[in-house]
Amino acid sequence: MAKELIIPATTRVPSGSLDIMSVLVPGWARGRYYDLIKTAHKYGDFLYVKVSLPKHGRSTGKHSQNHHINGHIRFIAEETGQDFESIKLFMKMKAMDRGYSGDVIGDIKVPKSEADASVEDATFLIDTIHQWSAEWSILLPEEDWDEQEKS
Repeated sequence: MAKELIIPATTRVPSGSLDIMSVLVPGWARGRYYDLIKTAHKYGDFLYVKVSLPKHGRSTGKHSQNHHINGHIRFIAEETGQDFESIKLFMKMKAMDRGYSGDVIGDIKVPKSEADASVEDATFLIDTIHQWSAEWSILLPEEDWDEQEKS
């Protein structure tokens, strides 16, 4: 039996009252939702509900933010002789100063996974990579977007 159902994005269904929340349960989630509702009586018919706006995920694929980030990280790792993952983690930790999402545990910055990063997070990370590469005197190659769009 499912004890949790996370629906990444769904449609709000107006109920006519601000005190009553109603949302569309997508087809793929209905079985798990029905299982939850069938056993809700065991919990006094209470549900734990968290409501938020859907996140705007970062872009992936060729000419994407993800491609931009990983290409620069790979280049910096080659130039410095450091490990790719170490450079990436360092950059994400530094990007938290600009607003990249994550947690601070004690005095340690723990950035969120790129899989959970938003477009805004990716922008903070790219800006940080550009800043640190300049501080380290590493000239990063940039793709010529205009030329690629013409071909």
